[in-house]
Amino acid sequence: MLVVVFILGILALIILPQIPSHTSEAKLAKLDSTLTTMRMAIRLYKRDHFRYPGKLCSGNGHTCPNSEPASGLVNSAQAFIDQLTLYTNDAGLACTEKGGDFKYGPYLQVAELPANPHTGSNGLEISMTTQLGMQASFSDLTGGWKFSVWTGEFIANDTAYDHR
Repeated sequence: MLVVVFILGILALIILPQIPSHTSEAKLAKLDSTLTTMRMAIRLYKRDHFRYPGKLCSGNGHTCPNSEPASGLVNSAQAFIDQLTLYTNDAGLACTEKGGDFKYGPYLQVAELPANPHTGSNGLEISMTTQLGMQASFSDLTGGWKFSVWTGEFIANDTAYDHR
């Protein structure tokens, strides 16, 4: 019995140090998967609307057939989320239900952005610059995501895991 306990103890010493590395690898794989999904949704939106999401407002006092209109302003995170998660028309205005001119989307099947697996934040920083990158101007938002309405670049807002 003592020999069995000793062997199990040795096996535990071999296996336990490897668990944190697998957790980190899983988070990195989740990050890559989320980035791929978001970038695909952004490309599909641009294909249908000839502009990136968030560049125009998603709500402009318009009426929607049998549903509620969105309320995102120009160059805002809310417009970006509305235009990817709701039904949109040619102008990028968004409604909660399909109907009439609102024939596009939704490009994501969730009501909010997924969280960055490394930081736990789903915050979004919208940039009007042509190149993102880890800039000091984004330091007020910790974690989450960055998106350029001019280039369509979508990256993790995390200097340790900036995978473009």
